[in-house]
Amino acid sequence: MSELRANTISAADGTSPAALTKQIAPKAFGKWVGTDAPPALDGSFNMASITDNGAGDYTLTFTNTMADANYHGAGYSGIAARAGAVGHDANDTLTASAIRLNTHAAGSSTAADSVDTSFAVMGDLA
Repeated sequence: MSELRANTISAADGTSPAALTKQIAPKAFGKWVGTDAPPALDGSFNMASITDNGAGDYTLTFTNTMADANYHGAGYSGIAARAGAVGHDANDTLTASAIRLNTHAAGSSTAADSVDTSFAVMGDLA
């Protein structure tokens, strides 16, 4: 069996980070408790901040921007003892620097704060 161990992987020039090509790896992810006031990111990558815009309405700001607004996000949420959903409101414009999300109980379109939400973004970084 072979084993590869490394502390740092860099590009061929030895100074810049290696590019993730031919891979679809999350470029950002975050986890938060929406019932906390204010909610805070609890375990995240490339997420600078979370803003609570109201019940079940959050804006996640990226530390490093995406290349453009053509990225994909996926997530889940839990509302009390019920399953929940997390999504992007089609009325809100995606930007390369942030995404606005809504959480709600499964089967309901009414926004509600979640007790556990995670979200990941796939796409190209700027």
